[in-house]
Formats: sequence, structure tokens, C-alpha cells
Amino acid sequence: MRNRRFYFVNLLLLLATACTPAVSQQGTTDVPKASSLNNSAPKHYYKLNYVLRETDEGKLIDQRTFVITINPEESGDTPRWWSMRAGTRVPLSTEGGGKYSYADAGVNLDSRGYEVGDALQLEVSADVSSLATENQSSPGLPLIRQVKVRSAVLAPFGKQATVFTADDPGSTHRVELDVTPVRER
Repeated sequence: MRNRRFYFVNLLLLLATACTPAVSQQGTTDVPKASSLNNSAPKHYYKLNYVLRETDEGKLIDQRTFVITINPEESGDTPRWWSMRAGTRVPLSTEGGGKYSYADAGVNLDSRGYEVGDALQLEVSADVSSLATENQSSPGLPLIRQVKVRSAVLAPFGKQATVFTADDPGSTHRVELDVTPVRER
């Protein structure tokens, strides 16, 4: 019987000492609670479906699509910019011969947005450049057509909205950028 009490007391002491460090560590750790993690995570993601159309004399000559997923930052007053770059580097001959410099031709889109009811208020910065197909002024050097726009648009979810339309002053070329925002989870 004495051995049994001794064994039982030692077992209780062993269990008590094993649990004590775990209890004391629990109060000192800085592990965020699940509720605070949910508050810091963005509530919504938005897919921005861009369509870039280029026309000449009203005829469609090129249409490209670009998709960017963004999420406005909930914690700050200003949401962050989201970027997309697509294009080609065009080599240009320099005066020294044998050396080249490069010009970028393509599409650069920077977007940020705020949710406003059933729409997304977007700020869009677009830089669209392409090689001109018209006669070139200097043999061997390409003409680069370029449109730079910084625009704001209120785009309803699931509906197409025009970000900008720009006519090239030197030709009958027109560039138009549309966006359709889609709310995702």
C-alpha cells in the first residue's frame, strides 16, 4: 500500500511539473488570435478584365486582353498599385554603328481601386506603344506609336466600362481600353 501511495504521489508531481511550463508559456507568447488574422486579411479580390482595341478608319486591326487580380488594402487610406507589363524590346541602331539601344513597345497597365457599392472606382495608368505600319521617315528606324493615359473610371461589377479612347493625331488610328471588374472571394 505504501508503494502504491508513493507511486501515486510521484505521478501527480510529475504531471504537475510537466503541465506548469506549458501554462506559463501560454501567457507570454505573441501568437495572433484567429479573429485578428481574419481582420487583417483583405475581404475581397477583384479580377480586372481589360480589352485593348486598335482600329484604323473604323476597322478593327488588333484586339488584346489582359487580366489583373487586385485587392484594395483595408488598413490604409490609399490602396496599392498593381502592375502588368507585356511587350517587346525593339533594337535601334546608334550612330556609332554596331551598337544598339532599345525601345519598349507594348502595354503597361497600373491599376488600383476602391469598392463603391456595386462598382469599383478605378485609377488606371496606361502606356500603350506599338510599331507604326505607315511609311517610315528614316530608313531602318521604326516609328513607334504611343498613348499614355492616367484615368479614373467607375466600373460596375460584371459590366464593361471604357477607361479611355485616344485618336492618333498623325493618322486615322484609334486606341480604346475597356475594363470589366469581377468580384472574387
